Amino acid sequence: LGRDSGPEVLTRAAFCRMACAFEGFRSQGRPWLKRSVAHFDRLCSKIVVQSEGTTLEVLGVRMPDVQSLANFGGEVTMLVLFRCLLQDMLDDMGWVEAKQTPSRRSSMKRNLRNWFFESLLPSAQEYAHARQEVL
Repeated sequence: LGRDSGPEVLTRAAFCRMACAFEGFRSQGRPWLKRSVAHFDRLCSKIVVQSEGTTLEVLGVRMPDVQSLANFGGEVTMLVLFRCLLQDMLDDMGWVEAKQTPSRRSSMKRNLRNWFFESLLPSAQEYAHARQEVL
């Protein structure tokens, strides 16, 4: 969100664009945009920012300060949001059913991590770069 002062905020519109770039946080081939946005809506709050001398109240998730996260403090809502999204993906892959098989769960986590960082994240980065060129 463009602003002069106040916290950096991920708005719902920006989250939806990001979710589209991440292919709807799909798992098992199905996009889950609606479910992902429901997590965002549950965790967002009203945040006051100033833009061009005007005070605005926006709905969003406060972006964490990297330094405060490094010190295990500060705003963690963004981390909770991504934990929910990743847990949904694991559940779609059969996480609950694999409860009695630790080796299967370990394999599922590894597969999800690889898929997220080797497939979804590069796709989202390409989308972001293409969007920057258009804007």
